[in-house]
Amino acid sequence: MNILEVIAVKLDQSLPVAKMQNLLNYIDSEKQSRIKSFYRYEDKERCLIGDILVRYMLASYLRICPQEINFSHNEFGKPYLKEYPLYFNLSHSGYWVVAVLDTNENGIDVQEMGDVDLALAERFYSKREYIELLGMKGNQRAHLFYDLWTLKECYIKTAGKGLSLPLDSIILERIDSSIYKSYLKEKEIYLKLYHLDSSYKLAVSSDSGCFENLKILTLEELYTLFMISLKTPALINGK
Repeated sequence: MNILEVIAVKLDQSLPVAKMQNLLNYIDSEKQSRIKSFYRYEDKERCLIGDILVRYMLASYLRICPQEINFSHNEFGKPYLKEYPLYFNLSHSGYWVVAVLDTNENGIDVQEMGDVDLALAERFYSKREYIELLGMKGNQRAHLFYDLWTLKECYIKTAGKGLSLPLDSIILERIDSSIYKSYLKEKEIYLKLYHLDSSYKLAVSSDSGCFENLKILTLEELYTLFMISLKTPALINGK
């Protein structure tokens, strides 16, 4: 079955404080306390919008109110739903918060591109990947470095084991320009690179190998859709 949805929300324009305060009312008390503990407003915003985005996506598919969603966590801290056979994942970096929803195990990762740390690549990438990076320069090297980083992070999230799974143990096989596959317990895991913007890398992984197009929302659009979902969950996205 296909991945159900991939959404990216751009945080280049902040919501009014009153709307942010309103959204806080729709998440659990533990997450509220965590958000309030952050010193920087940007960190508060990313954490809150991530929770709201996942709740909106789940509520849209399940046709329920976002407030009815209760998260549990596995031994590695990965959140999941006890009541429904759905899988979701969340990531944020810089101006972007991204999430994926699927009926299969999945992962998503977004990274803002910066300098290439070859010492990091030597430590965490396979020997073949490291040698390939050494043969490149400038933007070409940077793009490959961050492509590999986001893909490997996705794989780890699909495995649900956190950093207990070493990055250099993940072998990626390129299928075409944007699709890769690897293996988890003798099972194929498919990965896709999405174009987000020139300064960021975005990757998604899934058991299914079938990927939806990326949907991009502004903060205002997400806020509006979320507020609608509170009133008419059965009508979200025309369902």
